[in-house]
Amino acid sequence: MLFASPRGGSTWATGLIASQPGFWPVSEPLNVRLPWVQQRLGLCTFGALYGQSADKYIRDYYENIFAGCYADLKLRPGQRYYRPVTHRFVVKENQGCLDRIPWFEDTFNANIVHLLRHPIPVALSREAFPLLADFQSCALRERFTSEQLRLADTLIAHGSHLQRGVLAWCLHHVPALEDRRATWVQLTYEETLLQPVAVIKELAEKLHLPDTDRMLKQISKPSLVTRKSDPATRALLKHGADPQTLISKWLPRVSLDEQASVEGILKTFGVTLYSAYHPEPQYL
Repeated sequence: MLFASPRGGSTWATGLIASQPGFWPVSEPLNVRLPWVQQRLGLCTFGALYGQSADKYIRDYYENIFAGCYADLKLRPGQRYYRPVTHRFVVKENQGCLDRIPWFEDTFNANIVHLLRHPIPVALSREAFPLLADFQSCALRERFTSEQLRLADTLIAHGSHLQRGVLAWCLHHVPALEDRRATWVQLTYEETLLQPVAVIKELAEKLHLPDTDRMLKQISKPSLVTRKSDPATRALLKHGADPQTLISKWLPRVSLDEQASVEGILKTFGVTLYSAYHPEPQYL
C-alpha cells in the first residue's frame, strides 16, 4: 500500500510498482468524492474516515477489494498496466487515513510505502483541501496538541491558499511521520528524481519486486496526471528537465514572508524533514 498526498507524486510512484508482473493497481479507494466509493464504503465525507467508528467500514471495504469483489475496478485490455492474471495489489491511497498506517499494515499484512513531497509545491498545485472543511468536528483532532489545533483552526478560517495547503499537508502526514516503523519504505518525491537507482533498489528489496530494468524504464516517464501541472512544468517534463530544476522550480513563486510563515507552521507541527527555505528533504 502506497500512502501519499494529492499532487505528491503518488501516481508516478504507483506506476513504478505497477510496472511489475502480476500487479493490479487500485487508485484512491478512499476518495469519498466519488459516488461508487460512497456506495461501497458507506462513508460520504473525509471527516468520517477518522475515528474508531470508521474502522469496520474501512476493513470490510478493503477486504472486498483484496478479495477481488469489485471486478469493475480492474483494468481492461488496452489500458496502461493491464494484466490478464494478477496476484498482487498496489493501492495508491492519497485521500486519507495516514493516521492509521500501522492498522493497515497489521490488519491486511500489507507492505507499506510512505511517500512525501515538499509541502510548498504540493500546496501550490492543489486546488482544494477537502479535509479542512470537516476538521473542526473530526476525530483526527485527537492526534494533535492544543497549540497545533489553535493554529489549524486559525488557518482554516483566515489562512492563505498556501498556508491552508501546508496545514492540510501537516494534518495528512504528521501522524504517519510519528508512527513510522522500520518495516515501512519511506520515500520522498525529491529523492526519486535525484537518486532513482537507489530508490528502485530499495523498493525491489523491501517489496520483493523482480524486474528492476522495467522500473528503470518506467521512472523516466511522467505520470498520467501531468495535465494538472502548470504549463511551465509540463514543458519541463516534456523536454526532460534536470531533476534539480523540477524540484526547485517553486522557489521563485514564494516570497520570503511566505516562506517564514510556512516555516512557522512546520515547526509548530514538529516537521523536521522539510524546511520552507530549501527544496530538498533535510537528509539529502
